[in-house]
Amino acid sequence: MLESMFNAIDSRIINLCPMALCDTILSDIGVSCPDTLLTGIGLATFSISTYDDLVDELPRDQLAIAGLIYAGSISTLEGIRLLIQNGYEEITPIVIDCINKNHYHQTKIVETLWKKPHDEKGYLDAICHTGYWVAIGLNAAIAYAKRSDLQSFVDEFSMCYGLACQIFDDMREIDDDLENKYWPLPISIAIKQGLDLSIPINRNIAIRRPHELAMEYLQKANELCQDSFPKLLGLTTKIKKIGSSITY
Repeated sequence: MLESMFNAIDSRIINLCPMALCDTILSDIGVSCPDTLLTGIGLATFSISTYDDLVDELPRDQLAIAGLIYAGSISTLEGIRLLIQNGYEEITPIVIDCINKNHYHQTKIVETLWKKPHDEKGYLDAICHTGYWVAIGLNAAIAYAKRSDLQSFVDEFSMCYGLACQIFDDMREIDDDLENKYWPLPISIAIKQGLDLSIPINRNIAIRRPHELAMEYLQKANELCQDSFPKLLGLTTKIKKIGSSITY
């Protein structure tokens, strides 16, 4: 089971995205990103993905549960070990802090979106964990480059980009969320408006407002990047295109 978990580590977007963001922002500011830094970040964030699977899908097989828990924990500790071993002692606490904030807010979701439908504000408050997830790689990058002057940019961009990612994810996973009894914004809107989600046109109605929200956040992310971060801007453009293709 552990072998199968680790074999999937290079296909898990949750640990790949912080690596890509770290590499991208460093490229934008003209700093070469070492592979050792990316390795530590990728391994350290793997547990976010495995824990997410455990909570969202809760497999019945005991070995599968053990695999998700222990693979995530082993990977995260190995990532932290490698960060320290490779000389990133000042960056390691920053990575740990962001991961812990992500874990904390994802725990809170169990008492919110897993319990009942919520309005728009309640939904956005609940998914703020994605901002801390995005911030992992970006914060590591500016710490490595010693660019603390970019902290406010990273804080704002992380929340905008992270919220957009989660909203798009919830737009495209309506079937899974209905099955798992998870209440993201599209399903909450459908319940409030009495929409039968087995009908495709109703699904498109339910994702209309979430799509608008995601685009607003991406527009803000674009404005933050302006001409200073062209490669980060390219990432927001790509996800905007992908999100716009979500339809039923």
